[in-house]
Amino acid sequence: MRPARHEPWVLAIDAVSSCCALAIAHGHWLRAYAYTHSPLSLSRRLLPMLHTCLEHVERELTEFDIIAVNRGPGSFTGLRITFSTLKAFYSKHPFKVVALDTLSLQVLCWPGKGTVWSMIPAGRTEYALARYKKENPLMFNRETEITRGTWFQIYPHLQHDSNPILYPEPGVIPMAGSERLVRIHERTRVEALLTAAQHPEIFPRYDRIEEVELLYLRPPDIRPGKSILRRKSPGNPQ
Repeated sequence: MRPARHEPWVLAIDAVSSCCALAIAHGHWLRAYAYTHSPLSLSRRLLPMLHTCLEHVERELTEFDIIAVNRGPGSFTGLRITFSTLKAFYSKHPFKVVALDTLSLQVLCWPGKGTVWSMIPAGRTEYALARYKKENPLMFNRETEITRGTWFQIYPHLQHDSNPILYPEPGVIPMAGSERLVRIHERTRVEALLTAAQHPEIFPRYDRIEEVELLYLRPPDIRPGKSILRRKSPGNPQ
C-alpha cells in the first residue's frame, strides 16, 4: 500500500503597505483568508488576524511547513512588524520560507503574457517601477533595475513603448484613464504567494528567515541595511 502523500501547510503574509492580507492553504486547497485595509494599525491587526485564521483551520503555527511572505519594496514599519513576528515564531519552530518582492507579485497576479511594467506608490508623490518579461503563468524575469522617482522622473521610462502597466488597487495614479493601465488588487498578492509556495521547482525556498533580504522604500538613516530604492538628494549625501 502506497503511503499517504504529505500535503504541506502554507501560511502566506502580505503586510508591506496599507493592505494586510493572510491566507492559509493545505496542499492546493485554500483553507482560510483574511484581508483588511487600514494604513495606521498594522501592529494591532497582524497578530489578531493570524490568531483568527489559525483558529479557523484548527492548527498551531508549529504545524506549518512553509511561510510565504512579501519582502517589499514596502514600508519600513510593515516589514519590521511582519519579519519580527516571523522571527519570533521561527526561534521556536524553524520553517521553510518563500519570499517574493511586491513588483514580482503583481506580475505573478497578471494573467497576461509578454513585456509589462510593474509599478507601486513609493510615498511622498513618488513611484517605484521595473520592467518584466512574462513567458507563462509562472515564469517571468525582471529586465530592468527597480527605479524610484516622481511621476515626471519615471514617465520617460514608460512613454517609449505601449506595454501594459500594472498598478495596485486601491491607489491613485496620474494616468488612471489610460488603456495601458491594469489594476492589480492588493488582496490578490497573498494568493500569488501561495502559488509560489506550491512550486518549489521555480521559486526557491530559504532554510533560514535571516537569509531573506528586505527591500525598504525609505529605511531610516539610523538603521543599517540595504535599500535598492535609496537615492542621493541634497539632504542625504549618502
